[in-house]
Amino acid sequence: MSNQGNYVVPKDRQAVKVHLDHGRVIDGAIFLEYAPPDHSTHERVTAFLENPANFFPLEVHEGVEPEFIFKRNLLMIEVEYPEQDPDSCSLIHMLPVTMHFLDQTTVSGDLMVDAPEEKSRLSDCLNSADQFLCLKIGRKIFYVEKNSLCKVSRRNRL
Repeated sequence: MSNQGNYVVPKDRQAVKVHLDHGRVIDGAIFLEYAPPDHSTHERVTAFLENPANFFPLEVHEGVEPEFIFKRNLLMIEVEYPEQDPDSCSLIHMLPVTMHFLDQTTVSGDLMVDAPEEKSRLSDCLNSADQFLCLKIGRKIFYVEKNSLCKVSRRNRL
């Protein structure tokens, strides 16, 4: 009989707000894979959400078993980034948009487009293979589940 010990993969805890339908919001934490310093938090959160697994663990209370959230039931996940976060948006195009959700909620902000200029049209972003869109509002990034949307429209910058 082999003695199988518990092997723990190092992960970084990231505070999030999970937005579900009907205005339900859950404060908690997700656990991001350890990555070298050249990978930004934004890149790591994106990789976490784009992982093909249907469910992800959400720690709601420290030390208690996590809840498992079905990605398709999300509206969005909100992450607040510090002012001097190394995540640079300088290489990302920003498109001002309003997102209209199936539950009648609307949110306006800047759609983050990590693509060459010729591939940064709104239709290219919306029809990409990615499951989540990134909407920047101030120091927060909202990772929006595409299946929760009914419409996205361009808006003029104020």
